[in-house]
This record gives sequence, structure tokens and C-alpha cells, in this order.
Amino acid sequence: MMPRRFKKIVGCFAVAASLFVTSASIFAADMTWTYDAVTKTVSVKGYGMINDAVELSRYLGDAEKITVMPGVTKTDKNVFSDIGGVSEVTLPDGFLSIGDNSFNLSRNLKNINFPDSLESIGKEAFMGCTALENPIISKGVKSIGTNAFADCTSITAFEVSGENQTFVSKDGVIFTKDEKELVMYPSGKTDAEYTIPSGTERIREKAFAYNSNVEKINIPDSLREIGDYAFYFCDRLSDVTTSEKSGVKTIGSYAFYGCTIRKFYVPYGTESIGEGAFKNCDTLTYIDFPGTVKEIGDNALYGTYSALKTGGYGKAAEYADKYGFPFAETVRVRIDGREIAFDSPARVKDGCTMVPMRKIFEELGAEVEWNDSTQTAKGEKSGTVCTFSIGDNMLYKNDEAIELIAPAILENNRTLVHVRAIAEAFGADVEWNGDTGLIEIKSAAE
Repeated sequence: MMPRRFKKIVGCFAVAASLFVTSASIFAADMTWTYDAVTKTVSVKGYGMINDAVELSRYLGDAEKITVMPGVTKTDKNVFSDIGGVSEVTLPDGFLSIGDNSFNLSRNLKNINFPDSLESIGKEAFMGCTALENPIISKGVKSIGTNAFADCTSITAFEVSGENQTFVSKDGVIFTKDEKELVMYPSGKTDAEYTIPSGTERIREKAFAYNSNVEKINIPDSLREIGDYAFYFCDRLSDVTTSEKSGVKTIGSYAFYGCTIRKFYVPYGTESIGEGAFKNCDTLTYIDFPGTVKEIGDNALYGTYSALKTGGYGKAAEYADKYGFPFAETVRVRIDGREIAFDSPARVKDGCTMVPMRKIFEELGAEVEWNDSTQTAKGEKSGTVCTFSIGDNMLYKNDEAIELIAPAILENNRTLVHVRAIAEAFGADVEWNGDTGLIEIKSAAE
């Protein structure tokens, strides 16, 4: 491709006064370029691939449209990159492939048709085409490259032909036909919150990259993989939610690079966190790693806020020590096979696992009362009444006094209690898994 400095020079040349100016390309013998000064249209004629568009630069100062004639089937990479004031491109029936970077940075390009014959759209093919409006993915498209429409801020929704056998559109978002992979989220989609549909198993590489509107992402339990760079430079994304049943196994390299997440609880069951996964998330103040994590990539937290604290179990402690992050050991709690999501993480204090009082009572099926003046809590379930007070090392089960290893405490406006003592008081069985930092509780009702 011709250097841009040369394009700028030749683009300033005056167009010949005649109605048509025709010139054979000296770079592609089977291609000819004609310019209609009245309609301001450049026509490309020939057969096969356009592998060089230097001749086009003669008209970029005036041309507004490009029409590719039948017989031309492909564009090579970069051929129409930064095509000046051209706002409309027409591709013919029989056209097969748009190459990598073919139209990238063509900031005035507003409209392009995708004929039914089109089979592939290359990586970064339209990246940075900020004027490009909602395209229709035609029935023949089988492949869409990474970042094909990244930073196309005028695209608010993708439409996919109902006859397409590879892709489908749901709420303007491109998925594979089986709806298991989220392929591409529009850069210009304005929703502040997006819930990934249940059944989605994978987010593809750079699927959400450069969207500056989304603030909250809700991840379904079905999701298994967050691809590399999935949320790259989503600079307003501050909240990512999962449930206690999350199935996420992999968080890819640079997946949340440059996001504005404040707290992140890596889902239990996650095994791998890629290099730079949270790099330059400079608002991140807390991240918690479950004991299931086997691998944390280099610089996963590089460039995060200086006051960042890490918590977790197992691999998390090793990582925190390697990079000098403050670390607080935390644990996970399951009741009858369900992992419990606390609004304040469970943690170890003086050898005891402390959890938020109200949440554990409710999860065990007990009704809770709190007396603020005496700082006393009461939980009742099936005739069993348990009471305790902040700072008191005694738990009262009906008329029985039970000495606690650790008294209840107030921390960050939460009442934390010894989970084993509470669970066993209501007749539950408690098991500790030291390899994963997991407490398994089987309720008396089971």
C-alpha cells in the first residue's frame, strides 16, 4: 500500500475536466480504474483480487463513492484503508472476501453493502470506521475476523440475515448460530447494562472491545470462557456480576484491560487467569481469587490502583507475595451444594472462618432479628433459637450456653460470625477442604 504522505499529495491533484478519466493500474494488470466527475464515483473493473489501490489515490480529493464491478471477487489487506471522503462503497454479486484491514480508518465511510455471495470479513476490516452505520451481515458470511467492526461508534446494532447458517443476531449482538458463542458486541450500542443470554458458553476475543457505554455486565452460569481482550478498553465497565453457580473456567489475557472495575470476585471454579487480565484497571481496589485458580498470568494486575488489596486462597497468596500486593486470606462457603455469595467476603480470623451474620442465618433457613441497642442477634428455625452479642464469646442455643472460639465482631458495617458454630447450632454438618479453601455445609433439612 502507498504511504499516507504520498496519498495526501496526489489526492490534491485536480481531476481532469473531461467527464471520464480512465487509467490502467500499473500495479494490477487486470484492474482498471475510472472516475465519473459528475457522480463523483470511482469504478473498479477487472477479475479476481484487488491487491493494490494506489491508482485510487488520484481521485481521493473528490471521490465520494466507489463501485466495484462484477468480476472482482476479493480485496487484499489494507487496499482501501483510509479512503478519504468516500462515504459509500458498492460490492457486486459474486464478491467473496473482504481482506484484513481493507477499509480500516475510513472515517467517512457510511454505507457498504454485503452481497449474498460474501463469505468472509477479515480482521480489523472496518476498524475505526466511525461513520459506518448498522450493516447487515448477509446470508453467505461464514467468517468474521477479530475487531472487524471495532471502534465503529455509529454501529448500535448488527442485523444478520435469517438465511445465514453461521451467525445470528440477538438484541443487535452477533452470536454463533447455536448461540453458544458471543462473537461481537456493537461498539456504539448505548445500553448501560447488558445481560449475556443464558446458554452462552464463550465470549470471543475482543467481542466487547472499545465500547464506551456499557457499565454493567451480567454473566450467566452457562459461561465457561471469557476470551482474550474480551472487554478491552471498555472504559466505563465498572460492575461484572456472576452467581454462586458460575461455570467460568478461563479469564483470557487482557480480558478487562483498561476497565473501571472497583471490586472483582473471581467466580469459584475459575482455573486460569491470563496475562494482563486486569492490567491498567486503575480503579480496582479489591480482587478475590478462589482456591480453584491454578494459574495467574504475569502482570495480571499491572498498573492497578496502588491501594489494591487481594484476597483468596491457595495460588492467590503466592501471586500477592510475588508482586507485593497486600493479601487477606478468604474462603468460600457452600450450603447444600450452593456456593454462597456474601456482600462482604468470608475470611479467616484467628483460625476461624467469619461470615456475614444475616446472610448465613437466612441461607440456613432461620429468621433473623437484630437489636441495635444491645448489639444482639437472634436466629430462629424450627423451634431452635440462637442468640449472641458482639464481643461475647458465648452462643445461646435455647437454654444451652455454647462457648465460641471467636466472638462475633463488627467490621465494615457488617456483623461477622463464626460460621461453624452457627451452622452446627442449627443441626448442620460442616466440613473444611484445606486444598481449596472451601467450607461445605449440609443442612439438617437435607
